[in-house]
Amino acid sequence: MTIGDISGTSLTHSSLDTVTAIFDIPTNEVEDLKNAVVTFTTPQGQISFTMVNGFTVGDPVIGGGLTNGAPSPGYNLFGTIISTNTYLMDNDGNIVKTWSSKYSPGNSVYLLENSTLMRTAKTGSTNFNSGGAGGRVEQYDWDGNLIWAFDYDTTEHRLHHDIEVMTNGNILMIAWELKTKAEALAVGRSASLLTDGKLWPDHVIEVAPTGSYGGTIVWEWHIWDHLVETNVNLHPELIDINYVMSGPAGRGADWNHINAIDYNEELDQILLSARNQSEIWIIDHNTTTAEAAGSAGDLLYRWGNPQVYLGGGFAQQQQLFGQHDVRWIPDGRPGAGNLTVFNNGRDRFDGAYSSVDEIRLPKHGRGGYGAKDATMPAKAEIVWSFSGSGDKRFYSSHISGAERLPNGNTLICAGIQGRIFEVTPHGKIVWDYFNPITEDMSADIPPWVTSSNPMVARQIEPFGLLRASRVGRNHPGLKKLSK
Repeated sequence: MTIGDISGTSLTHSSLDTVTAIFDIPTNEVEDLKNAVVTFTTPQGQISFTMVNGFTVGDPVIGGGLTNGAPSPGYNLFGTIISTNTYLMDNDGNIVKTWSSKYSPGNSVYLLENSTLMRTAKTGSTNFNSGGAGGRVEQYDWDGNLIWAFDYDTTEHRLHHDIEVMTNGNILMIAWELKTKAEALAVGRSASLLTDGKLWPDHVIEVAPTGSYGGTIVWEWHIWDHLVETNVNLHPELIDINYVMSGPAGRGADWNHINAIDYNEELDQILLSARNQSEIWIIDHNTTTAEAAGSAGDLLYRWGNPQVYLGGGFAQQQQLFGQHDVRWIPDGRPGAGNLTVFNNGRDRFDGAYSSVDEIRLPKHGRGGYGAKDATMPAKAEIVWSFSGSGDKRFYSSHISGAERLPNGNTLICAGIQGRIFEVTPHGKIVWDYFNPITEDMSADIPPWVTSSNPMVARQIEPFGLLRASRVGRNHPGLKKLSK
């Protein structure tokens, strides 16, 4: 066993998954993160398991009383892209809880305060078959019993990517809806931008669950009600029907590809990540469905790619590049009220790398954010960003996520690599995990296995994760964990 260049002594291998050693750390050892390596000798040769940055030498104190060495306590919730299981794992890599479904995720999963799991599900239908496709939402009790389900998967519409459970028990869901070529042309879509012969604009539905199956749609918001074709720069509150991202996929049916939704109860506003526009949008939820179809449902705020509404002259001011998982930082956590977003970095001007950005909006409140100022891009300030540096930079061109933790650290999921890691405000990695779990693997395999540079993408299957979340030890949903 080694920690960096320091070898352990008095090695014991007490069980299949437990190896212990004693390390004498020199007093002049550089304080930093070190790789921890365990090497076994077998008849076939040596095999090594590495936990990248798995040990911290030194524990320097930084601002706010935080430490570089201790990850935020709790359990990690995630489901792999192709697995039908959802896992709860402690910070030592031990799976402490598994929920099983008939379906792989489509794509997000959440542990609720009543100890139930709310998860999206990929139904396997051929309707709207694109990245992030779902079609179903399921709720399981702590013991793994399916207690509620809702299907929204027809030839006319299909759920995808993400949901948001509201405090009143209703659920916000993202979905595609079908628009024919004739319908798209009628609102000004260029025929050259209809290579699939149809369009799938996104919409949001709010569902009130009923019984053990189904629900009532009590509120809706549709992109199709907020389009503009001409004089686009005079209407930043509307969405240009003819803006598409670069490349052939931009002219396909999946036009917006909204991949994340969040809700701010205090403001009664909804936050959306429009990946194919490389923008984040905020809309008003304090409306009726009829009002949401009119000007009251126009964008309150948009940020990330001003060329979408102001034209190509603003291309160099693009800040987001195919982002995922935008969310408000909740009250009680450092940066509360700001946004965090996983900025994937696809087609980034200075090279392919990802970052997690914390964004301070220009104004919080029902007065809006200046979205209707048509002369300049909407304002925002990136107050913190992490991308690593040099060969330590990470890159996940799609999926992925991030969340601010109670101790001020940030949990990052580089989805393509199946990598989850925790970084301090000063950019120190204090916890690093590569997902080894596949459908046919046992949870007993050594969990800290990695042999790849973070910049070298393992194939998305079977390791890929849309995102991961850290469930704090005091979360009400864990009350049954020890029983």
